[in-house]
Formats: sequence, structure tokens, C-alpha cells
Amino acid sequence: MNRKVTVVGAGNVGATLAGISAIRRSVIDPKDGSANVAYTHRTIDAAAALGAPLVSIGFHRPLTPLQRDWAFWSVPGPTDGPELYDLALARLRELVDHSASVGVRLSLELYEGTLVGTGAQAARLVEDVGSDWLGINADLANLFRVPERLVEGWLEALQFSLPYMNYWHVKNYRRVEHYPDGPFLAWPTALDDGDIDYRLALKLAAEAGYSGPLCVEHYGGDGLTAQRRGLIYLSSLLEGM
Repeated sequence: MNRKVTVVGAGNVGATLAGISAIRRSVIDPKDGSANVAYTHRTIDAAAALGAPLVSIGFHRPLTPLQRDWAFWSVPGPTDGPELYDLALARLRELVDHSASVGVRLSLELYEGTLVGTGAQAARLVEDVGSDWLGINADLANLFRVPERLVEGWLEALQFSLPYMNYWHVKNYRRVEHYPDGPFLAWPTALDDGDIDYRLALKLAAEAGYSGPLCVEHYGGDGLTAQRRGLIYLSSLLEGM
């Protein structure tokens, strides 16, 4: 079926298309991986046609029925085993070859339970792919919210990601841990009111040379108001720097 799409220029409202996110379309999904590779190729072409410089991808899979009934990060979801690593390398190299040919960068989103479930894992994978067209989307809060003991703090995850960052989903959580074995609880907050210190994070990113976009995310409540508050907060930090 042919579809005609009319695009209103972002420049008409003083906006710039900073990137496109392909969400829950893991290219190593045991069931839908091949279809998701094709989807990602189409997304790269769409980004090039729209003038978007970057596509953010990840290995997170669709939410399970139980995750849809609860705060999804508090419910165990699908996970990736190390046996998928070589497949991930092959498919990422295929996608990077395509994206480079049309001038679009790719960014791997940090996400719990996947092959990029820590900053260290993400850095290793990007290094192994071996292309400047692939970087890291340092979504620190995805890793910070897990209902288990952290293997890497948000600051450590950021430091591993910094050399490769080319996109940045920013959101925040509060976290409570009951000594010594849990429970481990996390809930969304405004960007300026959570445990992740974005004043420090922005300072470190700037010192490392990061100049890419910041995409404000939020779960629950009035998302637009939360994102506006986040924009004001980030703008104040950047002005102070």
C-alpha cells in the first residue's frame, strides 16, 4: 500500500529535528529480530529523508502483559544473554554501514536487562562494532531504576558512556534500598528532584566535549508540564555553565 506523508517543516516553528527513536524494536529479538532489522533500515531511510541526523535504537523488547499492568521497570522483563553478542555485532555493523551511507548516525540506548545494561557493556559493544557512526544514548535512569542491587551507579555508567555519547535521554527517579537485600524501589520524579545529579552530569558531559541533544522524558502524571519544567531546569544549568 502506498502512503503519502506530508511533513510540515520544523523550521517553520523554530524547531530542529534532532533525532528519531525506534522504540522496542530490538534487532536481536529471538522472535522478531529479522523484522526489526528491516524496520530499522526503513527508519534510517526515513531519518535521512526528514533531515534527522540520528536514529536512537536499543535492545529493549515490547512490554509483557504483566509489565503493562504495573510500573513496567518494577516487573522482570525479557533479557538478553551473552549468546546474542555476535548476532548483535553483525546486525549493528550492517545497520551502521547503511546509516553511514546516508549520513545518519546511530545511538544505542542504555537499557536494563539487555546487552547494554551497563555503561561498561555499552562502551565495549560500541568499541567492538568499530564505527564512528555508532554511539551511546546515555539514558542513565533506565539503569538506575532497576528493582535490584545496582552493579553500576549512574555516575559510573555516565563515565563509561562519555567517550561515545551522541544522544541523551534525560529523566530522573528517586530510589530507596532496604539493607541488606532489598526491596529496591524506584519512582519517577521531576528532572531536578531525583537522585541523578544532572548539574554534575552536564558538567562532566561538557568537559568531555558532548554537544548533542538532550531529550527530556517523563513517566506518569502531566508529562508536558514535567518536560517543560525539565527544559527550564536544564536551560538554567546550561546558562550557569
